[in-house]
Amino acid sequence: MGYSAGEQLINQETKSARSDENTS
Repeated sequence: MGYSAGEQLINQETKSARSDENTS
């Protein structure tokens, strides 16, 4: 995998933020 643990965490937070924006 080309993702580091830090990048995966950032990716998850970005997805969560996008989901929150869509829900609003």
